[in-house]
Amino acid sequence: MIMTDTTVQDARVASFEQDMRTNGWKLVSLGDTEHIHTEDIEVLSFVGEWEEYVLGMDMLERSQGLGANLSQRSAEFLLANSENIPNDWKPYRLLFSGTVWRSRTGHFHVPALQWKDDNWQLVFCWFAFDFHARDRFTKRRA
Repeated sequence: MIMTDTTVQDARVASFEQDMRTNGWKLVSLGDTEHIHTEDIEVLSFVGEWEEYVLGMDMLERSQGLGANLSQRSAEFLLANSENIPNDWKPYRLLFSGTVWRSRTGHFHVPALQWKDDNWQLVFCWFAFDFHARDRFTKRRA
């Protein structure tokens, strides 16, 4: 998959709580913008037992192949209602790979929720870093 310099021009973007455009980033992909509740989310492993890690573009291709396109809006909705996030998700970094940002320096990032310091936090994962077995896709249940 090749990422281009195209940016998303969409009114729905204004609803991001953490709009990375204020940091000079560009929105490359918006993803599924509907609010989603935890009972409607499937958490999927994507790193094979034979692999130590997966690189960013490979991660993104796998997420698209599995239809795992939940967005930063979904992550922010869950974060605002974090008391509903199941405890058994705490060991994982939950990727919302429907949204892709490009930083001022040209690096691609996807939003994720991770449990750290006794609470859920929204972070942005740089594609240059490896994605490991603790990373999980988030997908709307069929």
